[in-house]
Amino acid sequence: MTSPATLKTRARHVRDTWGKRCDVLLFASDYRNDKFPTINITVPHGRDHLLMKSTKTFDYVYAHHRDEADWFLKADDDTYVILENLRHMLSSYNPREALSFGHAFVTKSHFFRWVY
Repeated sequence: MTSPATLKTRARHVRDTWGKRCDVLLFASDYRNDKFPTINITVPHGRDHLLMKSTKTFDYVYAHHRDEADWFLKADDDTYVILENLRHMLSSYNPREALSFGHAFVTKSHFFRWVY
């Protein structure tokens, strides 16, 4: 996931580094950009709508790309992933079973009591 403000900076680096190793690489943004594999997710701009943006992105991926890969990773434009390690970890799991990974930790912020 990216935004118009970071598409040419952060998202470009994802595309040019670990994104090259993805079978399918899409950037969900508030607007379409033909220089990136960007899908336009029509939600109001801003951090208050990130859950809606994520949900609509997964809906889009399911509708248009579900047969192109066994697994889909949601990552932000400030994330770095070592795809070979992720593929190795996922190789022992059945892609037909619902699965999510994460780590819960407590923050001092009153905005986010638990973060995954």
